[in-house]
Amino acid sequence: RKFRYKMALKYGGIYIAYLAVLSLISFKTIDIDPTPFKQKLSYLLPVLILTPMQALSEEIFFRALPARIVFKNNLPKTINEGVALSIMSGMLFVIPHLGNPEVVANSEYIPALAYYFIWGALAMAIGVYTDGFEIPVAIHIANNLYTALLVNYEGGAMPTHALFINRKATPSNWITVVEAIIFFAILFFVAY
Repeated sequence: RKFRYKMALKYGGIYIAYLAVLSLISFKTIDIDPTPFKQKLSYLLPVLILTPMQALSEEIFFRALPARIVFKNNLPKTINEGVALSIMSGMLFVIPHLGNPEVVANSEYIPALAYYFIWGALAMAIGVYTDGFEIPVAIHIANNLYTALLVNYEGGAMPTHALFINRKATPSNWITVVEAIIFFAILFFVAY
């Protein structure tokens, strides 16, 4: 069936609002990025073009393609099938993120791995629950655009000059994992 654009925009907007709230909560560690505006502007077009392509590619590879390989043209119909597919997606999603700074440069890398696993698994679960991948695609694109353009963090995996920079260490602690779980709980509640 066709891609549900209204659904994607709604949930992408919910995710941006959630990220904005998290940024406001940690406002004490957020500063205006000192990079000259002209240099920031030079990043704008590549970020707006390449970031959605990158996130969409990951969603196809880590969620849509595995689901299609295992279940052909349908998504799982039973909880057990959905859980197994979500766990597989979570494990696949961890692999390309093993080289990210929050994993490599952090002596406590377990929370970062848990975050990527949970994000991947729950993104698949919401896709299965809503019978499509509009929500995972939208929130992945929203997440990456928010980080690249609005609030990035020092030493982040996306070396862009966003409007603001979070001086706090790379987000890879258990609080980040809990924030991801809370967000996906919100998604499931709204989708219910």
